[in-house]
Amino acid sequence: METQEISEHFPLLHNLNSETVEWLASIAEKDNYSKGEIIIPEDSWGKAVYFIISGWVKVENIYTQENITIEIIGRGGCVGEAGILDGIDDNIRVTAISEVEVLAVSAQRFIQILF
Repeated sequence: METQEISEHFPLLHNLNSETVEWLASIAEKDNYSKGEIIIPEDSWGKAVYFIISGWVKVENIYTQENITIEIIGRGGCVGEAGILDGIDDNIRVTAISEVEVLAVSAQRFIQILF
């Protein structure tokens, strides 16, 4: 993705300067997931943030035997940032509910972007 596309596509990144967005584009890894594939397993919170380029993901609480859908997120959204910023509970899982394409940024790089 081009720098301008990234800024326009992801509201979370609108206020970043162009140099930071260019750096983000250079370090982000593009990944694809199939429907039903787990993007963030419950034991991987806080390792990366995933910016959704296309498709839909489901964020679930799997604390009990019955999984509870917390949120459905699509294009322009992101997942994983709460695990980096808040140390969110590791009983949360993110699963692709369609074909999904993401830009993945490691936790360390994401923190660098914020500062």
